[in-house]
Amino acid sequence: MNFFNAVVLSAILLFSTALHAVGVKDTYLGIGSYTSLPGKVQTNDSGDTNGIFELEPYILGGAEFQIYKDWSAFAEAGFVKPGSGRDPKITKMNYFFLFSGAYNFMDWVFKLGAGLSYTRISSEGGVQTLNNGTTTTDFPMPDAAVVSQNIITTLGVEYYFHQEISAKLEGHYFNLESSEGNALSYTLSVSYHFGNIFDPSQRKSKK
Repeated sequence: MNFFNAVVLSAILLFSTALHAVGVKDTYLGIGSYTSLPGKVQTNDSGDTNGIFELEPYILGGAEFQIYKDWSAFAEAGFVKPGSGRDPKITKMNYFFLFSGAYNFMDWVFKLGAGLSYTRISSEGGVQTLNNGTTTTDFPMPDAAVVSQNIITTLGVEYYFHQEISAKLEGHYFNLESSEGNALSYTLSVSYHFGNIFDPSQRKSKK
């Protein structure tokens, strides 16, 4: 783990610990679409890459914590629907845990934070035949699941149409400290807000 990732991970742990000292302001559930690494994944032998609107369904849930006046903090988890992707022999699943600070301005919320992104890839084994120059070569397929973890930086904006309904656009930045290896995924989502479900007098969000 490099120095940048160590600092971000330490900040996430401190942030999540500090949330225990503040009160819950809101809880929410949502659905949306996840676009993974647009322009970074090769899709054919000609070198074409994936587009910016290849959306995958996902669900999310989280809580908002009151910090001070218009400032708050969010803890959120998201789960992308598993799918076979371009190779039907391989199943991929993405999920992530996000922690962010936020500034509330009228019906808008501006968020900046960090999180952990996981990608689980699995297959049933066997052999796959692929082009290798002018010939083909058989490549063995793994028969077990492999999970990769990345520390990400997040930047998002959320708009409240109503105190119970909001829409959010959020970017997930991978390897932000690297000028060559950085990449971006993003989410579009709509959430329903329940307010503080732990306090019967505050069932609805107070936006």
